[in-house]
Amino acid sequence: MKKIFFSFVALIFLWGFFILNVFAQSQSWSIPKFESEITVNSDSSIKVQEKIETYFNSQKHGIYRNIPIDYKDKYGNNLNYDLS
Repeated sequence: MKKIFFSFVALIFLWGFFILNVFAQSQSWSIPKFESEITVNSDSSIKVQEKIETYFNSQKHGIYRNIPIDYKDKYGNNLNYDLS
């Protein structure tokens, strides 16, 4: 019974440590300023220019930006957009 109790306490302690660590990491950077300029051209192309100001509490190498280019329309057709 003692083994189960101590295993349970250890599990709770590790879970709490993990949650606190994730929370601390989530607060390690912020985006104080974000500007986006979007231009729709007459040929239906779009030009997007973004300026992102970031603040890091520790030394980092920047941010990773994921821009989705594959979509499905309401009929289930696959749509793919080119980025250049």
